[in-house]
Amino acid sequence: MLTLLGAKRIIGRSNENGNGLLREFYSKQTDLAKVTQQELRQKLEIINNRQRKCLNWNTPLQVFLCEVSHFSLQFSSNFK
Repeated sequence: MLTLLGAKRIIGRSNENGNGLLREFYSKQTDLAKVTQQELRQKLEIINNRQRKCLNWNTPLQVFLCEVSHFSLQFSSNFK
């Protein structure tokens, strides 16, 4: 059973991992407030389309779209 403390640790590690992925594009000296929304979206697209071992070599985008498709099928079947 996942406890609240365990969940916080997982979220914390996930957050650190995300920061590390962004640091591949921006050094610690970079003022992220000066990064444009478009530039950030481009970098996030690269990150989200990168295959991950922990996702069985799928991309985060593929996993997300698979999960969302299940929700939309459940949602539409409730209204028939």
